[in-house]
Amino acid sequence: MITLKTLLSGGFQAPAITMMQNTTSSKDQGNIISSHMFYTTVMATICPIFFSFVANFFGAAADPKIYGYVLTFFAGLGYWGSIPFWWLAGRSYKKYMEDSQGISEDDEGQSAALVPA
Repeated sequence: MITLKTLLSGGFQAPAITMMQNTTSSKDQGNIISSHMFYTTVMATICPIFFSFVANFFGAAADPKIYGYVLTFFAGLGYWGSIPFWWLAGRSYKKYMEDSQGISEDDEGQSAALVPA
């Protein structure tokens, strides 16, 4: 489970950084990316504390398989809960890129560069 979580989480960081770099000015990129990294680091510090509280509440010390259930719940909540936000971010990013590069979708939903007539 932890290996799968690590493999899945690796795919989230690079697109987030790329979208931040493409949508902010060069002057602000360092602050934006540093803020993102700070937030993820703070959450990576706080979540284990909350996780241990929940695991202790359900008596994981007496029955260690509860750790697996709690870990699966936390990982699932994080990944499934992020899906709508990644979808919204992707839609906004696509619109931003189309507007900034003069790209539109043709009748079949394919992106095509606008060429002056």
